Amino acid sequence: MRTAVTEMFGIDIPLFAFSHCRDVVLEASKAGGMGILGAAWMTPEELEVSLKWIDERIDGKPYGVDIVFPGSFAPLTDDRDPAKILPEGHRQFVDRMMTDAGIPELPDDDAKEFAQEHADKMKMTPSDSERSLQIALRHPGVKSHR
Repeated sequence: MRTAVTEMFGIDIPLFAFSHCRDVVLEASKAGGMGILGAAWMTPEELEVSLKWIDERIDGKPYGVDIVFPGSFAPLTDDRDPAKILPEGHRQFVDRMMTDAGIPELPDDDAKEFAQEHADKMKMTPSDSERSLQIALRHPGVKSHR
């Protein structure tokens, strides 16, 4: 199927699959669409590892990377308390959804570790985003369009 979009990105079908899972990105691109890796929660180091993994398996097909650039941010300290990052209303909403879906709570130690890991990844700054962009553009399969 030839369209302006398929021509623009060098893909066979006008299908875009955004995913945080590198396996989905790989398979969407190998099937002729454009897999796009959602990298918002990845550190620049994790992004490098994922892109290298994709490059080794994608057989020259194009793919994309979705990087978030914060429009504003507050100066960050090294102390990232997970309890202070998300508003209480948001945490209550998530808890209610989990309860309604019958999803059991994590054991306390696992929940604390999970929360801290994600709090640490929320230290996104414009310089981190720029670093991720530089990493992405160094990979040959990452298709850019200006």
